[in-house]
Amino acid sequence: NRELFGEKMDDIVNRKISDLIQPEYQKIVENGIDQIFSKGNAENIKVTLLNQMGTKSVYEIRFGFIKSNWETIAAILILTDITEKSHTEEKLAESEERFRIVTDRSPLPITIVDTDGKFEYFNPKSVEKFGYTLSEIPTIYDWFEKAHPDENYRQKISDAWNISRIKIKNQKIKPSTLKVRCKDGTFLTILFKMVYLDNNRILFTQEDITELVKT
Repeated sequence: NRELFGEKMDDIVNRKISDLIQPEYQKIVENGIDQIFSKGNAENIKVTLLNQMGTKSVYEIRFGFIKSNWETIAAILILTDITEKSHTEEKLAESEERFRIVTDRSPLPITIVDTDGKFEYFNPKSVEKFGYTLSEIPTIYDWFEKAHPDENYRQKISDAWNISRIKIKNQKIKPSTLKVRCKDGTFLTILFKMVYLDNNRILFTQEDITELVKT
C-alpha cells in the first residue's frame, strides 16, 4: 500500500526514473546519478513534484551507491518528503521580507544588533540621520567610539548598555535619551528604544528629539 508521487510502489518497480519525475527536474536528477557513477558522490537536491492527483509535494533527494568489487553498480536515491518544512521556510522568508520592507521604509532610524554586539542592519533612515554605514560601524562598541566621543560619557553609556545584559531573553532596557555625534560632527539628542527579537537579535529605534528638548 506504500505510495511515491501518488503511485503505488508495485507500479513503480522496474520503471525508469525519468518516467516518475516531471520533465523540468529530470535533467537535475540524471546529472546526480551520473555523478554517483563518475565521482562516487553527488550533492543533495530539492525538487517540487506534482502527483497524479495534482498535489504538489517537495522532496529532498540524497544520492548513494552500491558497489561490487570496488565498482559502482547501482545508484541509490533516498527521497524525504519535506513539504511541510519547505512551506514553513517559505512563510518565514515571506515574513522576513515584509519586516525588511517595513524597516526600510520606516521614518525612524532603526538598527539591529546581535547579542554579541555585532550590527546586522542599518535602515536607510539611520544612515541618512547619522551618516554612518554598517561597514564603518560593524559593532555596537564601534558605535560607542564614534557616536560618543567624550570618554567619561562613553564609559557611562557603555556600562548602562552593556550588551551582555540583554543576552537573557526579554531582558528590558528602559528608553534612554543620549547625545549622539553624527559623522559630520553635529550632535543630536536621540531617544533610544529597544525591542528584543526572538532570534537573538535586538532592534533599536532612534528618535531625534533635538528640537523638542530645546523648547
